[in-house]
Amino acid sequence: MSTKIVGEQLINQDKKEQAKIRFFRERFYYIFETIWERLEKAEPIDGPIINQYRELAKQHQLWISLHGFHQRSGDRTRLLNSHLIINYQGDIIGRYSKIHLFYVQPASLVIRELDFTQPG
Repeated sequence: MSTKIVGEQLINQDKKEQAKIRFFRERFYYIFETIWERLEKAEPIDGPIINQYRELAKQHQLWISLHGFHQRSGDRTRLLNSHLIINYQGDIIGRYSKIHLFYVQPASLVIRELDFTQPG
């Protein structure tokens, strides 16, 4: 089942239960297997993924919090890790792009988020 369908099902359930806001987890729309896949699938803030959630917010009169949206940046080799708040009218009223990027080096593996994420 696609994350798009799951997202719509959760929002439909929220409406039945008279919820006012839905919080989605990090990487709510796709789990990437590689850094390159993240970069390839990153979208602008006005792309199809966010526009879909904006329409769902309007349709269901529900606020939506989207965490971990991989937003395309001006740098083709890095993306922004953004958190968006959409109001019940479908407007993006808040955006935060992660600024504190992790760096870990367990054993022989090195993971530097800065290599593929642009600080907000």
